[in-house]
Amino acid sequence: MNKNLAQRTCLLKIFKPVLKFEVENGMKHCLWLTDLHVDRLSKQDYRHLLHRIHNAAADAIWITGDIGNPPYNWHFLETLLTYINTTVYFVLGNHDFYGLKIEEARSRAVELMKRYANAYYLTTMPSVICNDVVLAGVDGWANTGKIPLLEKTWDGDEIQDWQGKTLSLLQDSMNREAKKDAEQLLIKCRQGMMNNILKKIVLLTHVPPGQACLGSGSPKSFQAKRTVYYSQALAEALNELKTCYPDVLFNLFSGHLHCQYHYRIGHQIHGFIMDAYHPDKPLTWISL
Repeated sequence: MNKNLAQRTCLLKIFKPVLKFEVENGMKHCLWLTDLHVDRLSKQDYRHLLHRIHNAAADAIWITGDIGNPPYNWHFLETLLTYINTTVYFVLGNHDFYGLKIEEARSRAVELMKRYANAYYLTTMPSVICNDVVLAGVDGWANTGKIPLLEKTWDGDEIQDWQGKTLSLLQDSMNREAKKDAEQLLIKCRQGMMNNILKKIVLLTHVPPGQACLGSGSPKSFQAKRTVYYSQALAEALNELKTCYPDVLFNLFSGHLHCQYHYRIGHQIHGFIMDAYHPDKPLTWISL
């Protein structure tokens, strides 16, 4: 076991205990949603989305960020959590922080988790164990690492912590937040793997890792149009996980790119990126 990885366990703030679901259908058929951007939906499409989720009767719901710009994201989550009894595991995307400070947005997500028994904000939780699978998640931030940031991003305009920063300071801030989330993900995976019987880890993040940009069929360049599309910090964390757990399989689910793409990192990691929500497209199901 990597010593640095073990030492990071003291960093995690735990709001809910590690859970082990014993129910028969705890998380067999999961409805996966991402990049809903509910603030952009018409009233009709908004109601239709809620009805679709309710009628889907999923065992669990995963949301991998960009629910919508505040306050629309919080209103949607409150309505959804009231409307259904299904457990909702979610992380936030960059748009969910717009107009707020990072910790302010996360505090609001934690408050939702405290008020609704079926809400699980994975970023502030340790790993969840269900159906002999480890589930862990973090918001995940796009960052360039040592690659120069080409221009100020939209996030730099909209997230309060980053407003007014020079290009260099903005890059430092993005790298720092991305690294913190990546370190948390390492901690969560180690927690989940304390039971050596488990051989599969499911990871939810908003931003995909840098490796997803390397394939010949990669849908987006690393950065363009004031947007960074991948996370170098997450890429480094995944390389560390592969080394620490050579016999474990990882499935990573992300959004952010607004397109669908499947990639592999070696033989251990299967990555899935899903397109943004569209009312006329079928919902996406994951079977564990």
